[in-house]
Amino acid sequence: MLPFSLKVVWFVLCFIGTAASWIVLYAFWKAVARCWWILVFYGGAVTVLVGAMLLGMIWKMDPFLMPREFCIAQIFLISFSALVITGFCSCFSFATTTTFLLPSQADTVLRWRNAYLIPVLVVPALAATTEAIVFVKLDAIQVTDNLHCEIGDPLWIRWLGYSGVSFLLSLPAFILAILAGVRMNKNHKAHRRLSRELYDSNFNYSPSLELFTDRGDSPVSRIIMLDEYPGEARLSPSGRVIPDEPPSPGLSSTSTASLFIADPVSYPAHPEDVGNPAEDAGRYKNKTPSSVVPNGSYSTMSEPEPHYAKTSGTIVRTHSKKSSQSAQTKKFRRGLFSDIWRLLLFQIGFFIIEVLVMLSTLISTINRRPPPAFGTEHVALLLTAWGPSMVFIHSPSVWRQIRSWL
Repeated sequence: MLPFSLKVVWFVLCFIGTAASWIVLYAFWKAVARCWWILVFYGGAVTVLVGAMLLGMIWKMDPFLMPREFCIAQIFLISFSALVITGFCSCFSFATTTTFLLPSQADTVLRWRNAYLIPVLVVPALAATTEAIVFVKLDAIQVTDNLHCEIGDPLWIRWLGYSGVSFLLSLPAFILAILAGVRMNKNHKAHRRLSRELYDSNFNYSPSLELFTDRGDSPVSRIIMLDEYPGEARLSPSGRVIPDEPPSPGLSSTSTASLFIADPVSYPAHPEDVGNPAEDAGRYKNKTPSSVVPNGSYSTMSEPEPHYAKTSGTIVRTHSKKSSQSAQTKKFRRGLFSDIWRLLLFQIGFFIIEVLVMLSTLISTINRRPPPAFGTEHVALLLTAWGPSMVFIHSPSVWRQIRSWL
C-alpha cells in the first residue's frame, strides 16, 4: 500500500501547481497574448483533471474505499480532461507554427478558430465516451493500490483514452514544434549574419572613431553626435553646437543638449550613426544659405530627419528619436524571441509529458502485469499542473506583470 504521507505530498503539490499555473496563465494572457481560449481550455482542463484526482482525498485516495459510481466518473473526467489538454496543445502548436510558415498571418497567430473545436472538444468527448462504455460493459474497473480509480483488466482499454489517443494527438504537435524550432533557428542565424554584414560594410568606410572635445579651433575633422533638440540648434565658428534660445517663451521650448564624446577605441559607433562622407556631402549640395552659413557666422537650422550640419569639412549628425526607438525595438524583439522559444519549449515539454503518461501502460502491456501503484502517469500529472509556471514564469513580460500585482 502507498503510504498516506506520499498521497498528502502529491495532493499538496498538485493543488499548488494548479493555482500557480492559473496565476502564470493569467499573467501570460495579460502581458503577451490576449486569447481567452488559453485560459479556458488549458486552465480549465487542468483544473478538472487535478480536481477529479484530488477529490479522492475524501476517501484518503484509497480506491478500495471509493464508491463505484465515483470511480466511473473519475476515470471519465481524467480521460476527457487529459484529451482536452492534448487537443489544446495540438492547436497551440499549429497556431505558433503558422507564424513561421505563413508570416503574413502572424497578427492572427493565436486567434481562436472554430476548427479547433474538433481536436479540443469533439475528439476528447468521443474518445472518453467510447472508453467509458467499453470499461463499464467489460467491468474493467478493478480495485488496486493506486492514487485513484483506474482500468485494470483488460489493460488495452486504456489505449482508448489518455494513454493512447492523447499520444496520437500530441505526435503531430510535437513534429510541428520541432519544424518551427528549426525554422526559427535558421531565420535567427540568417538575421544575425545579415546584421554583421551590414555593420561591417558600413564600418569599413566610416571615419575615424577617435572623438574628442573641442578646446578651440582645430584643423582636425571631427564627428559630433548630439541628442535631438526640440527646437533649433546653432553652430559656433569652431564647430560647437549651442542650443538656441526660443524667440518667445510661449512659442517653443529648448532643452540642454548633451555632447557624447567617445573615448578612443572604447566602443565603435553604430552603423546608423556614422554617415558616408560622400553621401552626406551630396545631401547638402542644394542647401540654402539659411541652413549652412560659412565663414564662421552663427547659423540657425531647422531639424530635418535625420539632422545634419557641415562645419569646416566635418559632417555633424545629430541623434534623433530613431536611435532610442531602435533600441526599444531591439529590446522588444529580444523579448518576443525568448517568448516564442518558451512557447516551443512548452509544446515539446508537453510531448514528453505524453510519453510519461503512456510509458507505464506500455510497460505493463508488454510485460503483461498490473501497472505500478505510483507510475509515470502520476509524475506526468504533476508536470502538467506545474508546466505553465515552469516555462513562462521566466518570461520578462510575465514576471513584470506578476510583480505589478504584488
